[in-house]
Amino acid sequence: MKRTFLKTVTRSVRGNTARLLSVAFIILLGIAFVSGLGTLSPTILRSFSEELRAANVSDAIAVSESGFSEEEIEALADVAFVTAAEGAALLETGGEENVRLYLLGDTPRQVNTLTLAEGEYPDEESEVLLDRACAGGYAVGDTAELTLFGMSVTLTVTGIAESPLLFSQEGEPGADGQPLSLVAYLPASSLGAFASFVPVTQVYLTFEGSARYEYLSEEYDAFIEERVSQLEEQFPAYTFLTSEENASCVTLESYCDKVSVITLIFPVFFIAVTALVVLTTMTRMVEDERAVIGCYRTLGLGGRTIAGKYLLIALGCALLACVVGIAVGLTLLPVVIYPAFAAILFLPAMSAFVQPVPGLISVAAMLAVTLAVTWYVVRRSLGAQPAELLRPRAPKAGKMIFLEHIPFLWKRLAFRYKSSLRNVFRYKGHLLMTVISVAGSTALVFAGFSLRNIADRLAATSGAAIADTLIPISLLVIVFALLLCAFVVYNLTNMDISERVREIATLRVLGYRGREAAGYIYREVLIMAVMGICIGIPLGVGLVQFVVAYLEFGALADVAWYAYLLTAGLVLVFVALVDLLLLPKLLSVNMTEALKSVE
Repeated sequence: MKRTFLKTVTRSVRGNTARLLSVAFIILLGIAFVSGLGTLSPTILRSFSEELRAANVSDAIAVSESGFSEEEIEALADVAFVTAAEGAALLETGGEENVRLYLLGDTPRQVNTLTLAEGEYPDEESEVLLDRACAGGYAVGDTAELTLFGMSVTLTVTGIAESPLLFSQEGEPGADGQPLSLVAYLPASSLGAFASFVPVTQVYLTFEGSARYEYLSEEYDAFIEERVSQLEEQFPAYTFLTSEENASCVTLESYCDKVSVITLIFPVFFIAVTALVVLTTMTRMVEDERAVIGCYRTLGLGGRTIAGKYLLIALGCALLACVVGIAVGLTLLPVVIYPAFAAILFLPAMSAFVQPVPGLISVAAMLAVTLAVTWYVVRRSLGAQPAELLRPRAPKAGKMIFLEHIPFLWKRLAFRYKSSLRNVFRYKGHLLMTVISVAGSTALVFAGFSLRNIADRLAATSGAAIADTLIPISLLVIVFALLLCAFVVYNLTNMDISERVREIATLRVLGYRGREAAGYIYREVLIMAVMGICIGIPLGVGLVQFVVAYLEFGALADVAWYAYLLTAGLVLVFVALVDLLLLPKLLSVNMTEALKSVE
C-alpha cells in the first residue's frame, strides 16, 4: 500500500511538472531578490570594518584646542582600557583654500595607519603626500602651491595616501564646517622653524575589547559610548570624538540605511504575490486530483496522510527553489551592485563573508506561507465525502455581469468580447489571483522606473553620487518584477488552458480556427492583465511615496510621465511573450480525448 501511495505521489509530480516548476521559479526569484538586497548593507559595512580594522582605526579621538603635552598623552595612555594613544599634529588654514595639514613623524603611524595608494612617501622638504579623499585634483608628480603662515610654498606631490578616517567621495568638512580643498601630509622639516608652532591637537585612542565587535555596529557603538563616558568624567577638559562625528562614517551609514529601507519594503510584495500563486497552483492541483483523493479516502487513508502528500510536494518544490534562490542572491547580487557604491565611497575589497540572515528569514517566511496555503487548500477538499470527491465538481452557473446592466454598451460589443467578459467575471477566484498578481508586479516595475527617474533628476542637480548607486538597484527591481510577472502569468494561464481543454476542443469542433481559439483564451488574459495594470500603477504610486518619504530625497513629481507608459507597456509585452510560449500547448489540444465523457 505504501509503495502504491508513493507511486501516486510521483505520478502527481510528473503530471504537474510545469505548474510546480513555474512556482519554483517564482519562489526562486523572490528569495534571490530578498536575500541579495538584504545582504548588501551588511556586506558593505563588513567590508569597511575589515578594512578599517586592518588600518588599526581609532575608537575615539581626544581633541584639545590648546594642544596636548607629552604628559597629557601619557595620562590618556595610562587609562586601564586604553591600548594605544598616539598624538597627531595638524592645522587647518581656513578661508577659501581650506587645507588640512598633518605633520609626519619620524616613524609611521601605528593608529589610523596610512596606506600608500600610489607613489612614495615624501622625504625632502619640498615634497608632500596628499589624501585620496581630498587631493584637490593633483596627481603624483604635480606641484602644489600652498599658503602656509602667510608664505607661498611650492611642493611636489610624491604620493597619494589612504586614511581610514577619510573614505567618502563627497569630500570632508573642516573644523569650521566648510569643505576642505586639500588634505596633505608633510614632513616636519617642510615647515622649518614653524613646525614647533603646530600643536598636537588630537590623540588617537584604541580601546581594549573593541575588536570583538564589528566596526559601526550597534554593539560597537554602545561599547564605545560607555568607554567615552568614562573618559569624559576623568578628562572633562577634552572633547572626545567617535565614528558618529566622522563625516565618512556618517555618509556610509546613511546610504546603507537607505538601501535597507528598500530591502525591507519590496520583499513584502514578492512574498504576497508568491503566496497567491502557491494558493492558486495548489488549489488547481488538488481540484484536478479530486478523484484521487476520493480513492484515498475510500481505501481508508487518513486525512494527515493525504495532506502529507501535497505538503511534501509543496515543501520539496519550495525548498529546492529557496536553496537555489539564496545561493544566487548571496553570491551574485552583491557582486553586481557593490561596485555601484564606488560613486559615493572609496570601496575596499568586498568581504568574503556575506550576511545570510535576511535570506534565511525570507526562506523561513516563504516556506511557512507555502505550507500554510497548501494545508488550507487540502483541508477544504478533505471535508467533502468520498462519493462527492469521486465525481467532477459541477460547473459554476453563469450569471449576468455588471456590464450587461448597461444595455447601450453591452449591445455594441461583439459576441467574442461578451463571451470573454462573462468568463472573466465568472471565475472570480482566477480573476482575483491574476489581477492581484499582475498589480503587485506592476507596482514593483513602476517603483523601479521611479527610482531610476529620481536618480536621473539627482544626477542632473547635486546628487550624482547617490544617483549612480540607485540606478543598478532600480534596474534590478525592474528586471525581477518583470520576470515575476512573466512567471505568474505563465503559471495562471497554463493552468487555465489545462482546466478548459474541453471548452477549447468544443470551440475547435464548432469551426474555430487555432488563432481564434487562442484569442478566446488570451483575450481574457489581456483583460485581466489590463485590470491588474490599472490597479498596479496607483499602488506603485503609493509605494513610491512611501519609499521617498523614508529615503528623504526626491519626490513623486520627479517621476517622468513616460514611466507610467513604460510600466504598462513592458508588463503587456511580457504577458504577450508568455502567451506566445503557451500557444503550442493550446493548439495541440486533442479534441477526441478532451471531449470524452467524464461520467
